[in-house]
Amino acid sequence: IIGVMEGRRSLAIAAAVAVAAALVPCAAAKREPFQMIDAKASVVGGTADYVAEAMSKLSDGRQVAVVAALGPRRVGKAALLSQLFGAKFDDASSEGVYVAPASTNKDVLVLNPVPADSTESELTPKRLAALCASLADVLIVNAWYTGSRRPTSATVDTLAGLFTEALRQAADGGGVQRTRVLVALHGCSASADRAAAEAELKRQVSAIWQGVPKPPALEGAQLSSLFDVEYVCLPHYRAESAQFKESAAKLKARFGADAPETESALRAEYSKAIDVDNFAVLAEQLWADACADADDDGVSITREQLGACFAASQALFDVTRAVDRQLAKWRAVVGRKQLVPSFGQAGKALLASALAQYDAAVAGAGPPPRFV
Repeated sequence: IIGVMEGRRSLAIAAAVAVAAALVPCAAAKREPFQMIDAKASVVGGTADYVAEAMSKLSDGRQVAVVAALGPRRVGKAALLSQLFGAKFDDASSEGVYVAPASTNKDVLVLNPVPADSTESELTPKRLAALCASLADVLIVNAWYTGSRRPTSATVDTLAGLFTEALRQAADGGGVQRTRVLVALHGCSASADRAAAEAELKRQVSAIWQGVPKPPALEGAQLSSLFDVEYVCLPHYRAESAQFKESAAKLKARFGADAPETESALRAEYSKAIDVDNFAVLAEQLWADACADADDDGVSITREQLGACFAASQALFDVTRAVDRQLAKWRAVVGRKQLVPSFGQAGKALLASALAQYDAAVAGAGPPPRFV
């Protein structure tokens, strides 16, 4: 009898441990990023429950501050969001829109849209930018520093989408809702001329604003009338990890709950005043509106621009082929369990050479294409 009772007691203890172990991952999983829009551009069920649970300790119990990070994959978005908000996004995630609470500020909900590589998908940079323009109090636009004088198509499309949506809302009588835009230039090493890089980035952003069609009532609108744009240069998150973390730490303080009003990135004037209970419904409606709009801006591309696009595509192919040959040689050295001499310097030299070769190849291609 005693043996049977001991056996049952052991089983009961084991069952309790199993139940506890099962509950712990569930609790932790609620803090993991949630895919609210999937790779097929469909809104995923369960978003409302996830957000309600994740944001259950809001300061006022109602309004949530939304920060969205826009930009292509593998530009350093996930690393930056991890440093700023403790959100564990993955740069290798499939396309869609992911959401997660910030562990550094209980009032902040972080959005990480991942655009599709395919032009057939509705998950385009412009549509994702339009969604985030209506949801986010602060937008972090992530761009890649290449030393080139031309913005990438992803950066152009993202900013054009933001600007177009803000102009549309203002023209529709929604009033002027100022938005904080932080343009983060990734991969800008400590040795680079950051002042020159920032000045060039400002020029590019201004040119994109000028090129966006504006409603008649806002024909003369200035960028500063709708957006507070700030620029920051960030070292490469892997090659210069310590410097990257140091730069990110300065930004992190500005997103904290105790940041002074004059320094905070989350000022009241930028708030979209979104009720946590309405977030999922609002996001679904805004995404439906974004998908209903044509993903163009009504501007045709000239024959010269098409020719320049072809030249740029061919130059990219040639440069990539040359880089792949060098990388294959290095992989062979590593395969023989040998070290590549001065690999860091050699890698930087290869990058600089590839960029110079690309720039030289497209320099004579005529007027630069609007989207490169």
